[in-house]
Amino acid sequence: MTAAPGDSGETMTADTPGTAVRRLLPVWGVIVTTAIASLFLIRESGSRFLERGFHTVEDTCQVAEIKYLGAMRNFRELSAEIAANPARSDTTNLRAADSLGELSGDPRIDAPRADLLEAVRLCPDNLPGAHEALAALEWWDGNEAASHYHVGQEHLVQKEAEFAVVEFEIAYALDGTNAAYALALAGALADNDRAAEAAAVVDGAPEEARDTAIAWRVAGQLAREQGRHDESFEALKKSLEREPGNFQAAWRFLASGHNSNREREASLWLYENMEDAVAPTAWVYHSIAIRLQQFGDLEIALRSIEKARVIAPFSIELMVENARILHSLGRDGEAVRMIELAISSNHALFMQVLEDTRFADVRDFAQPHLGPGNSPPTERED
Repeated sequence: MTAAPGDSGETMTADTPGTAVRRLLPVWGVIVTTAIASLFLIRESGSRFLERGFHTVEDTCQVAEIKYLGAMRNFRELSAEIAANPARSDTTNLRAADSLGELSGDPRIDAPRADLLEAVRLCPDNLPGAHEALAALEWWDGNEAASHYHVGQEHLVQKEAEFAVVEFEIAYALDGTNAAYALALAGALADNDRAAEAAAVVDGAPEEARDTAIAWRVAGQLAREQGRHDESFEALKKSLEREPGNFQAAWRFLASGHNSNREREASLWLYENMEDAVAPTAWVYHSIAIRLQQFGDLEIALRSIEKARVIAPFSIELMVENARILHSLGRDGEAVRMIELAISSNHALFMQVLEDTRFADVRDFAQPHLGPGNSPPTERED
């Protein structure tokens, strides 16, 4: 009988299960070793990348959210214990008077408090409820001033600056030696356009509050309100040097740049400053891009709008702005693809964004790509 191709002519016997396993052990050994090594390398390199800052803002907030969710598991256990106390007069209010200091010195508070503090440091504006949980933890630990401070911070996250002022006033009244409480109060007052009152708080605060980001922001805002625009510009720059990318300082800095005829200088400087921001915002990068287009700095404007889109990748307005800059640079193929992305993402919102007179050139350029039956949008004056 002729042997089949590749057949040696020898009789082949099937492997027993034990023989097959023994024969494959070296192969599986290599696979398992490789997998374990890969997981180790991913974990190690991943942590190094996070430590060295090679990640997007979205990644930073995801790390913060992981810490937040872990802390909240521990927090819920503690809150259930507090609520179950038969001596409580109000089980619906975790910060009721009779729960003050109920877990004073309890080491179980330490881990969730540390994780929540790190979470709000990494992603200060996108974790509603984190400061509220911190307020409860501090209350149970017997620190009434810190509890009010975190309630105030929660109000800031919720864009309720007036309520934040009240809570920070209580915190500072309870502990006038704490510079953080004084600065929080000063910052909230400044955010409510009460710069003179904010400056008075800074003047009366502990010495360590003086050369800080908030203190310089307050000084810059007060100078701006009094028409001293160059002084405001320099003070706000010092604020941003101490807290790069801070939203409140950044938008006031751009305004002072405009008022002191140093808008291009302010925009270019702020673009560099944003590189060191812990939690940069898309709005600041977008504002920089808008201003730099006016001065012809298109390449930097493009980089700025791309950074804004990393932070807010689904923003139709940022896509249109991106297309506008690409078109101005003569990169029409890329501009068309950006327009098509915006149309496919949200056609109705895209058409609405094009109503802005600022995008008149994009509107003309985009019209052939809007599809049949779409009339040009009406211009809208801002």
